[in-house]
Amino acid sequence: MINLNLETTCPEQVKIKTFLENNASEILADKIINGVKIEKNGKTLINKKNLTTFMTYAEEEVLKTIEEKQRKGYQARCIDDATVYGWAIHYFEEDSIEGKLYNEDGTEYQPPKPEIKTSGGTQSTTTYTPPKPAPKPQLNIFDMLSENTEQKSAESAETTAPAQTEIKTETEYKYVDIFKYLRLYKQYPQAELLVKFGLSAFATSKQILRATVQDKSFRKWLINNRAEIASSNYYVHTLLLAYKTGKPLRETQEFELFKKHLTTDSSYTQLRIIFKNDMERFFHYIKKNNTELRSYKDYYDACVYLKLNMEEDKNLLPHDFRHWHDERIEQYRTLWYAELEKQRKERLIEEEKERAKKVSQFKAISEKYSPLTGCTQNGLIIVIASSPADLVKEGQALNHCVGGITYTNRMADGESLIFFIRNATTPEIPFVTLEYSVQKKAVLQCYAYGNKKPNDTVMNFVNNIWLPYANKQLAKIKRTKIKAA
Repeated sequence: MINLNLETTCPEQVKIKTFLENNASEILADKIINGVKIEKNGKTLINKKNLTTFMTYAEEEVLKTIEEKQRKGYQARCIDDATVYGWAIHYFEEDSIEGKLYNEDGTEYQPPKPEIKTSGGTQSTTTYTPPKPAPKPQLNIFDMLSENTEQKSAESAETTAPAQTEIKTETEYKYVDIFKYLRLYKQYPQAELLVKFGLSAFATSKQILRATVQDKSFRKWLINNRAEIASSNYYVHTLLLAYKTGKPLRETQEFELFKKHLTTDSSYTQLRIIFKNDMERFFHYIKKNNTELRSYKDYYDACVYLKLNMEEDKNLLPHDFRHWHDERIEQYRTLWYAELEKQRKERLIEEEKERAKKVSQFKAISEKYSPLTGCTQNGLIIVIASSPADLVKEGQALNHCVGGITYTNRMADGESLIFFIRNATTPEIPFVTLEYSVQKKAVLQCYAYGNKKPNDTVMNFVNNIWLPYANKQLAKIKRTKIKAA
């Protein structure tokens, strides 16, 4: 940690001093301790700054954050520590900001009063001579940009207008991470100048900082394009690639976004494989035809469906994309609907075969277990369902679910049997429906209209008369089957 000769008069100044001692570079520490020589009014002066003058500077910066019409009457405003620390670095680093000025002998500098001379009744003032520029303590981007100017003689510089317009810099620090910036600043002092040029987004990028140190041409290119870079959200890789290839920044960024989209979206896996070694050509094709990846993918999928040879350029990258896109999509839809209709007809045929099979099985089961119906008492008879249509009719008449496909399948598979209990005098009118389990030899359910329980006469007939009879008949059927085998 560097010890700085800064006097403190309040806790806030103590915090700022501690921050500077922990984070200042050797160059900045030397500026704080010894001051910086500047030229003013034809004299060499020592510009020294302290925490009291900084607090005045900070108050002015706070006012800048408030709209002018709202400044009157302001008592206080909260500013986060990182912002104040950034102001401190800028204040003590920037030579153009004056603190207290001293003569070379250590005495405090007193600016001269302008002399007024009167001659012949005419009043004139002394001519003001602009000070010479202060010497720069270290190499920076400004020095790097002045190579051509330094080669010119002082006389031609005075008589000729400068070939390059004055470079305006941004003086406000806008760091995303002040501490990261300060750590990098020790190794790459050029970071501050990137901020001044409005390129604060790249002031903490090691790739950009290394390039500015190692490549003079890149530094010039960066400054020449600073306005466009500062106004857009370009990737670091975009800057490096655009400089390397000489291509426009916007086009380079669009290509980078295109590649990212193509390589990260799983729906474009096939396109990524096809254009792996020709991605830039594909990008320019998409851009030239004013289309997008999704439209091209639809075109490509249609061509594959139509079994076109996609290794041929006329199919892969047709000259008039919009025309061929619409053409192939229409061909695809026509063929797809034709195949869909074909599949629908085939499915209907299969379903009809399955229904016929179920009806046949249903009828066979009904005939097999018809002996279970030969029982009557108290004017009640019992009949077995002979077809799926019988179940539908029964379910509609009694308002229950026996007409559903579930019961049709159960009976067709011999899992359970459906019987109808009718009055002997009106055997054609649905009355009560019964489901019987062949495996359990038991009644699974027995319901009248609306899934209501039948009366006691019916339940007595079912449980005490018909069920014992049905189980005996079932046993006979099984014995007959064994003998036949």
